[in-house]
Amino acid sequence: MFTTARPVLLLLALNATATAFTVKTPSSRWTAVGGSLRGERLRASEYFTEDDESFPSDSGDPPIDDTSGTYAVDPLLKSDLLTVVAGLNRGFNAREDERSLVVALAEQLEASQATSTGACKGFGTPDGSVAAGEWRLVFTTALDVLAIGVNPLVEVGQIYQNIDSTGEEVVNVIEVQPKFAALANPLVGSSLSKLRVYASATIEDDRRIRIAFKRVEAEAISILGFDLTTFLPPAIQMIGLDIPSAVRGDNGDPSQSAGYFSVTFCDDDLRVSRSNNGDLFILVRA
Repeated sequence: MFTTARPVLLLLALNATATAFTVKTPSSRWTAVGGSLRGERLRASEYFTEDDESFPSDSGDPPIDDTSGTYAVDPLLKSDLLTVVAGLNRGFNAREDERSLVVALAEQLEASQATSTGACKGFGTPDGSVAAGEWRLVFTTALDVLAIGVNPLVEVGQIYQNIDSTGEEVVNVIEVQPKFAALANPLVGSSLSKLRVYASATIEDDRRIRIAFKRVEAEAISILGFDLTTFLPPAIQMIGLDIPSAVRGDNGDPSQSAGYFSVTFCDDDLRVSRSNNGDLFILVRA
């Protein structure tokens, strides 16, 4: 996940784990009527017709940095983007025109930081990197991630990405519950599992992190309302599998891995990333 070098083991773990986390999806409040823009300021009114009184802001053109030729960050652009993705269930429910709109909004944010120092600078230093920490996925165009949503056994809950402060490890976390969780949870209690995919990481430059997946773990958190973390030994509660370097294709050296992601926009609470094949990931600080 978050790059094209994603192990099949993750999908195997999903099928083997009969637990999931149910997300109640808000319905989209907007009707997209346009495509995407590149290099031009997006106005929400050009892309939407109003279905109710709520409407993405049309804040007008932001100021342009005369020295770089890129847009300054529009203070309302972030809220527009988060408003649009709120009804799309991280992309699982998105139509093609809605995906095009999200991509266009993300491109505006990316343009605003195109010439500034990248967010990956500072890993392993006292000041740290703004990209470090725990992030929650709110939208993606990656088909391998979206394909998890059609798994017949599980419902996908929150998806997180944790970037170590040293920049040497990235952990992707998926919460899952059984398909019948929405009906069973009120009656017999929840059943929740977490799937973790660990990756070694190498900071290539101030925008790019190259990663090599090294381990997959499935942890049972609760079954029918019983908290398994309080009475089961870790060896039973959690199963894990190391991924051989021959499967990863990096010969034991993360810097040789084909997988990477670039941080194309990042501030204190919002991050936009692109995988090595261009898939878009939008995350908020957890």
